Amino acid sequence: MQQERMAAQSAPMPATKLGTAHGERETSVVSRTQFVRNNSQPDEIIRIRYDSHANLVALGVIPSPRPQPVPNPFPGAVSYVPDPPAWR
Repeated sequence: MQQERMAAQSAPMPATKLGTAHGERETSVVSRTQFVRNNSQPDEIIRIRYDSHANLVALGVIPSPRPQPVPNPFPGAVSYVPDPPAWR
């Protein structure tokens, strides 16, 4: 008993989780379903052909990339964003 108490006292505490606590909590429910094939042969076969990004740009499928400005998450700030008004 004494050894268990000493071990519990010397065990490191779990680290606190990082985060701002400003986000919403979400829940996702997962379930299983069963798939039963209607026929032994498929009714239709679809083929999708992939190509490289450079080839798709050359074909005009994808427009030529334009230089994007680098985002600044904290404009004019030196540190982190302040808490929202509801948290003050």
